[in-house]
Amino acid sequence: MKNTSARVYTRAAQQSEQNLKEQLESCREFCSSNGLEIVGEYSDVGSGTTDQHADLQRMLSDFKENEVGCVVVHSFDRLSRDAHDFAQIKDKIKQQGVGLISVTEGNANSSINSLIESLSRIEGAEEH
Repeated sequence: MKNTSARVYTRAAQQSEQNLKEQLESCREFCSSNGLEIVGEYSDVGSGTTDQHADLQRMLSDFKENEVGCVVVHSFDRLSRDAHDFAQIKDKIKQQGVGLISVTEGNANSSINSLIESLSRIEGAEEH
């Protein structure tokens, strides 16, 4: 049986309750429309160039085998704007057997998103 539970993660660069509320509503609507039951909601405020956000880290540590089917975000850059950090977060999620879905960009494991991530990794390596 397919796991239809989801955790929702939102992040805003600055204390913007409206931005967080809009992201959360977007994710809730997506989950409702796609038959996903939300079992956790996590939200942070701060720069997207770091992965050191309290609720993001709490969400990642809350994973238990088969407890959640996917993580839903409004857009992938809500996890991190840094390509290297995003790839690490995505890998941590994938290692738990959990899917990653963006309301605006689709499944993180789709062919086009994998290509974009590969190009971002190459670009990031050239910058360092």
